[in-house]
Amino acid sequence: MTTLNAITIAKVAKLLPMLTSDKDGEVIATARAVVRVLAKEGATVHDIAAKLEAQPTERIVYRDRVVYRDVPKAEPKKRKPRKAKAPKATPPPSEPERDPNNDYTITSRDITRDGLSVLEAGGLTANEESFIESIMRQARYGGDSFRMTFRQADWWRRILDDSGVIDPRQPREAA
Repeated sequence: MTTLNAITIAKVAKLLPMLTSDKDGEVIATARAVVRVLAKEGATVHDIAAKLEAQPTERIVYRDRVVYRDVPKAEPKKRKPRKAKAPKATPPPSEPERDPNNDYTITSRDITRDGLSVLEAGGLTANEESFIESIMRQARYGGDSFRMTFRQADWWRRILDDSGVIDPRQPREAA
């Protein structure tokens, strides 16, 4: 067995990844290049295989740590098992407090009731009618979790004010 110097080992190490190519011609050319590099040193592929098999790992143990002279194969990191989290119980949605100046207090029930009254009264522009139908649809599918944005609530109140059918500032009794 011929001893291989560090330069030859470095050259072969650069060539080995090219053996994984999808192109058969590149793989063959790389294999031939490895054989040529080894032949210049008077070595063969068998010498590399023997060197890889005979890699003794010397270990020096100190009180606080272990030092390896030859780097051993890396061990996979052990992960700590995750603790299962208990699902959070969500309380049922509650009726928001009535505040006529707060855009989040218009409930889906109010939207459906008031929207139908305004649509039946008529006199709306196409945009207003489309807006009311859209908000009613969102409120119906969103249920108690539906909330309007500030701009939506502002426009909603202006439409109700202009229609004269409903005074949006007056508290409504539950149906």
